[in-house]
Amino acid sequence: MSSSNLFVYGSLLNRKVFQAVTGIVPKYQRAILWNYKRTRLRDRVYPGIVKTSDCFVAGSLVIDLDPMTVDALDFFEDDVYARKPVSVSTAEGNTVESFTYVLSPEYTYLIVDEEWVLSEFEKSHLDSYLVGCKKFSDSLARRGS
Repeated sequence: MSSSNLFVYGSLLNRKVFQAVTGIVPKYQRAILWNYKRTRLRDRVYPGIVKTSDCFVAGSLVIDLDPMTVDALDFFEDDVYARKPVSVSTAEGNTVESFTYVLSPEYTYLIVDEEWVLSEFEKSHLDSYLVGCKKFSDSLARRGS
């Protein structure tokens, strides 16, 4: 059974969200994804990233995710995002192969040219978002049984 690394940059940066979606408590390593930009999305409380030069996204790396966890994340991210392989730079200066969820091309119309900020998300939307995550995990459990 192989494992995967995940670069997170949005709502999954919050440990409670990550745990609600996957059932595991993540161990984050600070990381940077070069040549991408994080942006708010119209009528959404979570962000997206798009490939662009001369930008970077600060986020975290979660290592050694099992295939079932990756499947749960794929289901959570739905068709708004495409899972893409990327290389990220860790705070220790290492380059690590990973995957991340990039805004799918057909959803670029959702882009709002403003930076998404985790602390604003946590202050204004976290409680209601966690309720939605709980519903997601319940539906995932029903789907698996």
